[in-house]
Amino acid sequence: MNYKEFLQSLFKIFNDLKNKNFDDSNDFESIRKHIFDEISGPQIRDFYLNRIDQIIDERFPFFAKDLMELRKDDDISQYEFSISGFTCIIIFWIWENRIDINDEEIYKLIEAILLGTFGYRIIDIQHDLNKNNQHLLYLGKYLIQVHQTLILEIFKDPKINEVMNKYIEKYIIAEYLEKKNKWIGCPFSWEDPAILGYKAAPFFYILELLARKQGKDEKFINNVEKGFIAFAAAIQMMDDVSDAKTDLQNGIESLVMKGFLKEYGSAEITEKLVENYLDDERTMLIFKTTEKLFDIARDSFTENNDLIFLLNLESYNERFHKGITIIN
Repeated sequence: MNYKEFLQSLFKIFNDLKNKNFDDSNDFESIRKHIFDEISGPQIRDFYLNRIDQIIDERFPFFAKDLMELRKDDDISQYEFSISGFTCIIIFWIWENRIDINDEEIYKLIEAILLGTFGYRIIDIQHDLNKNNQHLLYLGKYLIQVHQTLILEIFKDPKINEVMNKYIEKYIIAEYLEKKNKWIGCPFSWEDPAILGYKAAPFFYILELLARKQGKDEKFINNVEKGFIAFAAAIQMMDDVSDAKTDLQNGIESLVMKGFLKEYGSAEITEKLVENYLDDERTMLIFKTTEKLFDIARDSFTENNDLIFLLNLESYNERFHKGITIIN
């Protein structure tokens, strides 16, 4: 399947989505399952994984061996499956809003999302998991540079540097605070959990640039920014619960485990100790905080009448409701 066939396949799914009745709440779950099963279906996923091989061969022959090895790492490979879903959502949003972007630019955008995700993830795991592969930091930075070059080729917005730097600064702030406080304690607060969403901020400039390309007003753009920061923060909270033990073993105290290092110090970090810390009171705090973040995102997307983003949000919110019971 080439790029043209890939987009044709996506467009068929998009039209199917458009023909569904969102007003019938009893049918919403079947819509969600159908669309997301399609998005993450074997045909589209296999195309994306094959395309990764082609991109590596074409763009990064010098780093091909290292990149192939990295893709065997579970911390990297899991993102290969989520990237395709995120990319599909962005393309659907482009079509839903009739944004003036041609197929060639969409192809570049697909590659930009892929390379950016890999670049940031490579850097993240080298720092977070204390892996002694410092040379890979340079590879991660290079992938990000290629990602940014592709974005500059797609968008001719006179404020593109201002827009990109706004979100990159948010990302740097979140990562700086987290890494500065390794083995010390969580630098984030329950009063302002949205800052957790800054970790995904580099990809939010794609959304703003797309909105600006279509001439959307500042209110619309602000809703996209506010909504996705809250949405990303909610997803981060979900991930932090799942990764609590691993994070702590690597010196990172996430918001969901705030206070753990102060209370237990150098004690051996075990599954049982983490489970005990996530008691009913803390679980309820996590639940209420994450729900509030979902609500902020939902309100922002609803005000923009963004059905594509709302569908994606409701999927994660339902997953959260199912997962939170595991903690109790």
